[in-house]
Amino acid sequence: MSLIYSARARRDIEAALALTQREFPSTLADFRRHFAAMIARISDWPLSGHPIPGRADLRAIPMVRYPYKLVYRVSVSTIEIVHFRHTSRQTPESWEGGR
Repeated sequence: MSLIYSARARRDIEAALALTQREFPSTLADFRRHFAAMIARISDWPLSGHPIPGRADLRAIPMVRYPYKLVYRVSVSTIEIVHFRHTSRQTPESWEGGR
């Protein structure tokens, strides 16, 4: 199964890495390890993330030890990383069925 990142997800990840580097530089290596573990988990078990209510096409997985969650979509041959968001941010209305 291939893994792809949306443009939004790439921007989200770059912003989170930049913030971590700037504000918490001593944790950057650990942050990267936990991010890689999240990617490994969904690569091995694509349906392991929690379904997002009202959005059957999206799943979310929390990042252990850090306040982020990865939002992704699974198809027959692809896992698409859609968004990487800080958990303190409000969930978009579109994720709750209000497209």
